[in-house]
Amino acid sequence: MALCIEWSQIQYGIDNFLSAIPKEQKLNLIVNLKDLEASSDQLKKFVEKGHYLALTASTREELKSAYERMEVNVGVCPVFFFVARQKWSPSIVSAATLLNLKVCLWSHLLDARTAISNEQHDNFVADLQEKRGGVIVFLTTDGSASLQQAATTLLQVVNDKTDFSFSILS
Repeated sequence: MALCIEWSQIQYGIDNFLSAIPKEQKLNLIVNLKDLEASSDQLKKFVEKGHYLALTASTREELKSAYERMEVNVGVCPVFFFVARQKWSPSIVSAATLLNLKVCLWSHLLDARTAISNEQHDNFVADLQEKRGGVIVFLTTDGSASLQQAATTLLQVVNDKTDFSFSILS
């Protein structure tokens, strides 16, 4: 079972936290993007432990900015997770292409009332494993759940079904 935690819960005791976690435990680390620069050393420790950091953004500009900040402050991580507030757009795809990220055009309406079927989960996981070098996922919500809630729900499933371990930077 994947573990979902808030960055604020562990930011001052990250070494103790990481040493207490079993190697097989998967992490979903939820961090606000504004904390990225201030927390870069601690986030690097997650990368070094084999966990994946992922980015969320709502616009092409946010995607570029988040990627650049991640590259400068943490080092390039192999998997990137993108959550869009609305339907994906060609400008986001072109930004991803410029950043040499592969694009997983998987989109589904996810909110607090809607569950994704097992088949849809399996299709998503298959796509993700195929494009392991760097992935952007387009996930839509109808506004009844936050992006963070939607992403966390999906990541929980992905972590349970694969050997990936994702974090959310939003």
